[in-house]
Amino acid sequence: MGENHFSIIIAEIKQELKHFEQLTQECKQFYELNKNQIDSSTNLRVLGSILHDFYTCIENLFRKIAINIDDELPSDSSWHSILLNRMSLNIANIRKNVINDDLKETLYDYLRFRHIFRNIYGFKLNWDKMGHLVKSIESTQKTANKQIKEFLEFLEKMQ
Repeated sequence: MGENHFSIIIAEIKQELKHFEQLTQECKQFYELNKNQIDSSTNLRVLGSILHDFYTCIENLFRKIAINIDDELPSDSSWHSILLNRMSLNIANIRKNVINDDLKETLYDYLRFRHIFRNIYGFKLNWDKMGHLVKSIESTQKTANKQIKEFLEFLEKMQ
């Protein structure tokens, strides 16, 4: 590892956190503007896309950690779930956990939704099955932001 290794990773994680917040604000604003017509196919597609991007953003952040700190990205067919689980682990002589178990379970719901979103037609999206994710996106983002910033403090001490 080069002497700038952790500085680069820290900067990349901070950039992803900005994207994470932007996606949260987009979702919140769109929902507020459209909550009276939330069941329309178009509105569900828009919210589904934002939820998809929301999880993709946090996963991109986790991938950076797995590749650059853990030195291993899971490679089997369930790598998305394995990666999320690994982010909740303290790994001896490598790093502390990035997120706690409660946040991991919350993020599993977003991961599962992303999988569904990628594998069904948009007109089949259902507010009853995704509404809780939209309504909890802001609290999820704030919790993740807090925990990831604690992880960044850990990284900064390693420089």
